[in-house]
Amino acid sequence: MWYELGIALVIVGSIVGGLGFNLIKRSSVKETKQPFYCRKWLVLGVFLSTVVNTGLDLVSYALVPLTAIAPLGGVSIVASTLFAVLGVSGVRESATLLKALGVLLVTSGIVLVAVFGPRPPSTVLNVQTILDNFLAPPFVVYQSVAFAVLVVVLALLSTETVPVLSIRRSAIAALAAGFMSGLCQSLIKLFASTIAELAIGESSHPWSNTVFWFAAVELAVSGVCLFVLMKIAVESTELSIGTSLYTVAVIFGTIGASMLLYGDFEVGYSQTDLVCFVLGVTLILIAIIILVEERERRPLSEMVTQVDEIIE
Repeated sequence: MWYELGIALVIVGSIVGGLGFNLIKRSSVKETKQPFYCRKWLVLGVFLSTVVNTGLDLVSYALVPLTAIAPLGGVSIVASTLFAVLGVSGVRESATLLKALGVLLVTSGIVLVAVFGPRPPSTVLNVQTILDNFLAPPFVVYQSVAFAVLVVVLALLSTETVPVLSIRRSAIAALAAGFMSGLCQSLIKLFASTIAELAIGESSHPWSNTVFWFAAVELAVSGVCLFVLMKIAVESTELSIGTSLYTVAVIFGTIGASMLLYGDFEVGYSQTDLVCFVLGVTLILIAIIILVEERERRPLSEMVTQVDEIIE
């Protein structure tokens, strides 16, 4: 039941995050004339999308493999879309067949990922084993490739080789962001597992291990780089394209890193389960692209109506 609880927390966290984003948007529409400390919708939205969502994620990281968590992040886009249709964002978006299709695909993908996703051999992973895997050749190769890609991408972005506003700039930033997300989320899971070990009284005091602190520094570095690359990927082209490229890269980067560090598919995992899991991830990715593209192509008449509502 712990695995099911972890999956449920991921989904609830994503829904809460989607609600938080809508409330932040609502504040920008309804509370523009108030100082930020008086904007109740802004405060509540930030609280839901950061404190509550992050808290639920930290618990789920200790219970569920990242390969199952990563694709479920698409639930936040679905939730954000549904709340926008209900008018939570301050302006009501229209319901369309494409939105319904996106919701259906995500729901189907979630069921496949939850049922056929890899399950850990034990509820709480052994932190010392994770630290040993951190220095094992497979994950060392991933880290080396990730930082090599980061250096090359930053070098390209700092020159005039890649136009400032272009899909190519967004794509290479998203590629590096995918690798950085894999490192970042894998190491967050390491620290979540450490907290879980402390909670159940089985901690081996990993902070006495130099590798633990090296991982902490790497988490900080990858987190900062991920934020910068996300900003570049989203801002370099149309929002729908940039968001889609970034989300897809993050999902695949996180799944790849988790497979190498935690061996998610190594124990008792059949080919049938793998096929169903890949199908679920594919459905979620398709739904993300559909929903993001659809929200960026709203009819002009609808946008004008919303502007009138804001003015009123």
